[in-house]
Amino acid sequence: MTSKNLFFKLLREQTKQRIWLIALMCLVSFFAFPVAAALMSGAFLDMEQLTAQADRSAGLLTVEMCRNMASQELIEEFQDWISPTGPLLLWMIPIAAAVAGLAEFSFLHSRRKTDFYHSLPVKREILFAVSYVGGILYVAVPYVIGLLAAGLMIQIKVMPYSVDWGTLLTGALQGIAFFILSYSAASAAAILTGNIVVSILGIFVFFFWGPLTVFLVHAYCQAYFTSFYQAEGILNWLSVSNTSPVFFYWTAGANAGGRALEALAAGAVIGVAAMILYRKRPSEAAGRAMAFPLSQPLFKIILTIPGALGFSLFFYEMRGSFAWGLFGLFCGVFIMACVIEIIYHFDVRQAFAGWKSTAVGAAAALSIFCLFFFDLAGYDNYLPEQEEIESVGVSSYLLYGNLTQDRTEISAEKGHDGQIFVIGNTPGEYEVLKEMEISDEEAVQAVLEIAEKGISRKNRIGGQEETEAFTSIQNGDGEMTEENVPEESGQVLIQYHLKNGSTATRVYWIDLLDVKEASDRLYASADFKKESYPVFSMDEKELAGANFHVFDTYSHIETGREELAELFRVYQEEFLQLTADERREEAPLGYIQFKTESMQNTIDQIRAEKGDYTRFNDFAYYPVYPSFERTVSLLREADVKMADSLKTASIDRAVVEMWIDSESRDSFKPYSNDGIRTYLSDSSMCLEVTEPSMVDEILDNVGTSEDPLYRNCLDESMEVVIYVQDGKDGEVDSFRLQFEKGQIPGFVEEQMGAYIFS
Repeated sequence: MTSKNLFFKLLREQTKQRIWLIALMCLVSFFAFPVAAALMSGAFLDMEQLTAQADRSAGLLTVEMCRNMASQELIEEFQDWISPTGPLLLWMIPIAAAVAGLAEFSFLHSRRKTDFYHSLPVKREILFAVSYVGGILYVAVPYVIGLLAAGLMIQIKVMPYSVDWGTLLTGALQGIAFFILSYSAASAAAILTGNIVVSILGIFVFFFWGPLTVFLVHAYCQAYFTSFYQAEGILNWLSVSNTSPVFFYWTAGANAGGRALEALAAGAVIGVAAMILYRKRPSEAAGRAMAFPLSQPLFKIILTIPGALGFSLFFYEMRGSFAWGLFGLFCGVFIMACVIEIIYHFDVRQAFAGWKSTAVGAAAALSIFCLFFFDLAGYDNYLPEQEEIESVGVSSYLLYGNLTQDRTEISAEKGHDGQIFVIGNTPGEYEVLKEMEISDEEAVQAVLEIAEKGISRKNRIGGQEETEAFTSIQNGDGEMTEENVPEESGQVLIQYHLKNGSTATRVYWIDLLDVKEASDRLYASADFKKESYPVFSMDEKELAGANFHVFDTYSHIETGREELAELFRVYQEEFLQLTADERREEAPLGYIQFKTESMQNTIDQIRAEKGDYTRFNDFAYYPVYPSFERTVSLLREADVKMADSLKTASIDRAVVEMWIDSESRDSFKPYSNDGIRTYLSDSSMCLEVTEPSMVDEILDNVGTSEDPLYRNCLDESMEVVIYVQDGKDGEVDSFRLQFEKGQIPGFVEEQMGAYIFS
């Protein structure tokens, strides 16, 4: 008998013994696909609902039109349901792989069955191939048949529209590829063990040990490395997707096609490895916990290390001390080692066996713990030499608070019901820094000085730290001085692009007083501004218009194309000359947005569909300072109203609001005289001013800014609400400002001072 005929004969005989598995897979596929398709069809194409929908449209839609729209929605819903990356198959495929792997090689866990199969005059390679291929067929065939049946049911219902059969069949093949990967791992787990319960535990190890270990390493980095921001280098490669067959599948997403080919190749490699293990597996291993004695200490060590480190991290996070971390570590070693030995020997009395592997696991876990706790690798102290740096990227709210938000891209999509959906995509900070290439030597030197200050601070907690030192951002002259205000810390994210092609990212919590000089030099760099602000990456030829924002009002700048181009060039030139001191001392007159043709086309599309295009008001507005004299002049020529154009005659009233405690509210006495009055509103005391001269005095001493440097000049103890007549049907608009520090008018302090300083 040839090996080919023998293979099929054995496969046929085995199939008779796997009727339960085939029946189970057929049942699952029947409910997952044909039954689900019937339920979807009934839900989407119910004639009563379609008729009611047509009636509600007041004649705009016919029943046939409603049915056509519902058919398209049904096709889309069905394609999502059967997608290999959909929620159904993401769980169904790994579970089916585990069940099939256990079923096909469970005979190895029985001495009687093992002796029977191994007594047959058949090579082990053929026995393995029969079981391995059979497990794939018993799942794949019901899966494909159920999928095709469901697709045919939907196709009949949605005529004349068509199901995307190409996507359906491609998805089926991808699902089978991902199944083979997980199935191969499950088969290897069954071969390595000699007991069904231990096999199940082995499958969990193969499926989840890698991702859990990766999560643990990241947790250790975040807990013990002050400057850790994101995994890079080997830590980035050792992601959850590369350490588990299940997570490799779960994280495929839009890249399912490429991942499926990789899964098929990896599954084949694991399958070959499983066959080699099967060839070398001793028959007497049936009934043991582990089939190979040498694998016992190996698995014990690789399980003990992360288990002990997990216990250590738990106790460290609870109490925050080295002693508690050490206590948790040895507790973890003891518990993990005892549990594993009990499983190995099926005997509680053997809990303390295998002391050598326990010692190795404990030593390795202790070494890793000390590596992180004491930062033996010098992660937090890393500071490259300037000669090693190709360029840098830097992000800090003090330098530019909208680094990522101003890079938002808006798109519009239309649903089947005709409704327009406005979708915004904002890149992450890490992705933005990867694109930044600040290479100016002075700017890079300033970044290194900031990083050096961050390293020296060694604030393990992060955030705002309580200290005895009190600092202020500046005094009235823009100089840093000591005041009775809490020290303020800010986060600075730095990414080094090194000449050797690698990237290193660090995050620091910086004392603002320590880095003022370096951060000011960095901000003065034209290279920093060009790499940070998207307005410098815009092409003048792509300009379509400009908007202006002041006092919560957004308006279009009416100007010709040549004037717009000149405004754009002038603004860029003056913005490049802006210094940090000017940001501290000047309140912006408003904010300008330059629109590209792409932005304008999207706005026009949304407007035509009566959608909400105001999302464009949330980003890409840049400050216009009084020192931008040429820009301000061009804006005035375009009749743009800026902050300094606010006139007392147009102001209805000004209201100063300040929160007061319950005791002050109980003793509050209202006052009214000479164009001012005080009253309570919820938990705030309010001073309403209508006298023009007093309103003028308020306007001379208030400001508002999205710039954190200037915002530190403002008194946060109270807010000023300005109510302005907009000239439209007597309506009143309002916007909020704050007094500059030390510039609260005398009449305001007279009425509210007792509450401010109480």
